[in-house]
Amino acid sequence: KQKETELHYLKELLQGKEEHNQSLKALVEAKQSEIKDLREKLTRSQEKLQRKKGEINKLRDEFIKSSSKLSQKRKQITALESERDSIIAENRKVVFEQELRLKKKFEADLSIERDSRAREADEYQQKVKEKEDKIEDISDKLQALEARINQLRE
Repeated sequence: KQKETELHYLKELLQGKEEHNQSLKALVEAKQSEIKDLREKLTRSQEKLQRKKGEINKLRDEFIKSSSKLSQKRKQITALESERDSIIAENRKVVFEQELRLKKKFEADLSIERDSRAREADEYQQKVKEKEDKIEDISDKLQALEARINQLRE
């Protein structure tokens, strides 16, 4: 009977061990399945990460190209602005020189006009003086004639 009890006990122990082994086996399988799922997630994450890295690299390359183009455009704009400023400065210089020439010409023309008017005024004054002298001569002759007429009447 003792042997039966031992045997029964051993069977229960064995059954408990088997159940425990099955439980452990199930736990191992669950953990392996979980590990497999985690590995798949990790693989997907790594693939996603690689895609993102690719996108980032592509964006970085586009950014570098855009920056380079922008830098070239800035250089062109700076060159054009510099050229524009040079042209404006040259135009201002030309306009200033033309204004100066016109002012000098105007002043010269004005001086010539003043001289001409002064000459005309002098000539007119001379003519007036000559006419006054003639009138005075005529007046003197007229007085002389009147005096002679008066003498002859007497």
